[in-house]
Amino acid sequence: MMRHKYYFIIPMVIGLILVFQSCNDKGVEIVPSGQTKRMQLNYSKADSSEAKEFALWLSGKLQPTDSLVSELLYNLNYIRHRFGDSILILRSRRFMAPWIPSIIYVQFDDSTALKVSNGEYHEWDRLPEYIRPKGNINLFYGGVDLGFSGYFHPKRLAELYKTLPGVIGASPTYMMYTDGHVYPIYPRKIGSDMTYLFTDGFDGQIYHSCYFRYTNGVPHFIGDWNVRDSIPSWWVEASHNLGYFVKWDG
Repeated sequence: MMRHKYYFIIPMVIGLILVFQSCNDKGVEIVPSGQTKRMQLNYSKADSSEAKEFALWLSGKLQPTDSLVSELLYNLNYIRHRFGDSILILRSRRFMAPWIPSIIYVQFDDSTALKVSNGEYHEWDRLPEYIRPKGNINLFYGGVDLGFSGYFHPKRLAELYKTLPGVIGASPTYMMYTDGHVYPIYPRKIGSDMTYLFTDGFDGQIYHSCYFRYTNGVPHFIGDWNVRDSIPSWWVEASHNLGYFVKWDG
């Protein structure tokens, strides 16, 4: 399976992408914690990357816990293992957040921008070392895109950078168009259950969708819908995943 493609993102500014080192990204595969009645599944790097991005979105934290990544890694891939042979959409659709992980756009006031350009701005020493800029920063119209290696929640990064003197704005880079122009998976928590709406479509219109609900660690196939067919009863519940997905902030 191929990683989903970014067809277009809203360019806040054409800036330098600076790369930093995550404090806990060890470059190893994350495997699910041992639990009874669980199948032994094999995971690819793409599977692990998907789970880390999913865990960022769901947790709303700067970095998710390994246990949450492990849980989501298993859950998604168990659905694919159990239903993927008969429901082909499961094999081709991967989770992607509504923003790009680990990248933020930071805007400075004029005097601070000059200090940053001259290497004289040191206020980000207040931040943890693993999310401080390293090396020269080339500003474009007083702003720059900052990138970090590993998986960091861009909203939490932006909130930290907004606290620095001379910073007049910081924000994530949001996704506008995706592969097929719809998000591949729209998850939503309902009580202790997790639901998954797998979708395919074009120009923002969902043409095909499958709905699953995890209850007590077991995934249940709720239904499959092609837009040419009549609207199924379960769509009333599943449709709430769409707005929830974009607004969710942990």
